[in-house]
Order: sequence, then C-alpha cells, then structure tokens
Amino acid sequence: MLVRCINCGFSCQKYGKTKAGSQRWHYKQCNITFTQTIDNTTKCFHRFLNWLFSKETQQ
Repeated sequence: MLVRCINCGFSCQKYGKTKAGSQRWHYKQCNITFTQTIDNTTKCFHRFLNWLFSKETQQ
C-alpha cells in the first residue's frame, strides 16, 4: 500500500505504531507525522445496498 503525505503528496515511510495499534506514517521533507483514518463510508454503503436488494424487511 502506497501512503502519500497529506501535506505535499509524496510517498511516506512507516514510523511505528500508536498506543491503539494504528500505523503511524512520517515524511522527512515536510517533517510531518500522521495516522491514516479509516473511511467506513463504502463499507456502510455496501451493507445498505445488500439490505436494499435482499428480501429482508425494515425492523
């Protein structure tokens, strides 16, 4: 997986983990360290579509 700097767009390097276990990333030229957030929008949308096209009823 290629992670890009949120400031300049160039590729980053792994920089350890947070206490919660999330991957920390670092870009040397910008001196920025960040943790990528997980976007659950697509996951929720697929779950909705599966329900919509199934025979289940709304409760």
